[in-house]
Amino acid sequence: MPSSMNLRTNRTGQAENYVSLAWDNPSTATSPQFGGVKIQYVNVTAGDGKVYDLGTVFKPANTFQIVTPAPNTIQNWNVYIVSFDVNGNLDTIQSGVTPTLSFDVGTTGGTFDLSNAVPSTLAGGIGLVSGAIQLSGVANVGQAQAFTALYIKPTTSIVGFVGYDSASGYDGGWFQQIKGGGTGPANAPLYSDSSGNVFLNGALGGGNVTVTGTGATMTASGSGIVHAGGGATVSISGTGIAITNGTMTLNASGVTTTIENNSGVYGNGLSVVNNTSGRYSGIGDGGLAVADGAYKATVFAASPGAIMNLTDGSGNITGLDGGAYKLSIKGLQVVGTRKTGWTQSTGTALRSGWDTSTVTLTQLAETVKALLDDLGLATGAGHGLVGS
Repeated sequence: MPSSMNLRTNRTGQAENYVSLAWDNPSTATSPQFGGVKIQYVNVTAGDGKVYDLGTVFKPANTFQIVTPAPNTIQNWNVYIVSFDVNGNLDTIQSGVTPTLSFDVGTTGGTFDLSNAVPSTLAGGIGLVSGAIQLSGVANVGQAQAFTALYIKPTTSIVGFVGYDSASGYDGGWFQQIKGGGTGPANAPLYSDSSGNVFLNGALGGGNVTVTGTGATMTASGSGIVHAGGGATVSISGTGIAITNGTMTLNASGVTTTIENNSGVYGNGLSVVNNTSGRYSGIGDGGLAVADGAYKATVFAASPGAIMNLTDGSGNITGLDGGAYKLSIKGLQVVGTRKTGWTQSTGTALRSGWDTSTVTLTQLAETVKALLDDLGLATGAGHGLVGS
């Protein structure tokens, strides 16, 4: 029967998950009455005295290897080599007689030492290189182990991967949701949801986006950039901001400021509206307007000139038409283009009044000269309505 057992231990002095048994007396091991040995152990740490089987070795083996369970806590075992005869009758464990060895197995918290793992026991496609796990179909890149892809699938659905995804042909990384910053997921100021929305929570220390460097751009499409208030700030420097087929809206203190393409009568431009008083102003590539309720001033760009209207509270419009060269009040023209062909009269210009019953022809002539001079014939002194 065997009289001794060799036990391999790992770096921490604890037993690994196998033992190696060697026969000291081959002649005894080959005796016709000797059938083999059963390897049994008692968990001393548990203190229940129960005997557990590790394995059975039949003669004529000289050495063998037994794989033991791997508990996730450190346990002290007494391992016994118990003989049985050719009929299977097992000897009784006797203290001081039955070959025995006491040692610790398992590690705290279920951790394990890869440097002591047996490569042949690993699943296909997994290997060890200098104590590190290496997956199949990969190359050893310096001190790091490269692999095709690593998928994250906590339940029934994949929520992320890093590497190459053959289904989509995409190289890189993807995560259904992701968080960044803070001290953990609970207070991360940067996060995205499963719909692809990206958030910066200023209350958690985020809220700032910086785009720097020559040629760097930030592009927004669809609903564009929406300022939600709450003290957040949108700052743009360098070459500024570009909005294509979209709208930028700022709301603060009851005032709405909008920068918009296709904004209606004033074209593409800027509008500011006081939502309480109704006052607004707007400027675009089609014109500008300033209004306080029913009172407003508008300017429109039109070929070949421009149109400016002033509207009072009753809807009466005073307009200046730069294309037709006329001034209208309440829809009626009052001034048009200069009438030419006049020659300035000589003599005295009379601007004082007279009695119609005694007026002389000379007084009438002097009054007509004064009117023509004031309308525009007097060089540099008239209104310019008439001229030579």
